[in-house]
Amino acid sequence: MPRKRRLKSGDRVQCSFLGSICDGIILEETNPWSWKIKCDNGTILPNVKWYTKPDKKNKKQPWYIHDYLGRDETSKSEIDKDIKQNTSKKNELDSAIKKQKDFIRGKHGK
Repeated sequence: MPRKRRLKSGDRVQCSFLGSICDGIILEETNPWSWKIKCDNGTILPNVKWYTKPDKKNKKQPWYIHDYLGRDETSKSEIDKDIKQNTSKKNELDSAIKKQKDFIRGKHGK
């Protein structure tokens, strides 16, 4: 996939750490152009940037991002789709509330 300019939390990337290449997930954005990544082997890499060719001004980084792999489709909350709405009628609720009040006052079973 082509290089993506802005990465978000949850994006999958291919990164390099001291010569070994691994896949990882973006945990958070530390700066506008650097991210915290958790590799699949459990290593957490701080301040990871896109790979740039080293020159005299720019020292070679020990870790960097090679490629954008896509986004995992993980939802923040799982909502049950079998929720029935308006399952009880108002008069049933009123009688249940009355029974609870009677029980609290000690008038249960009379």
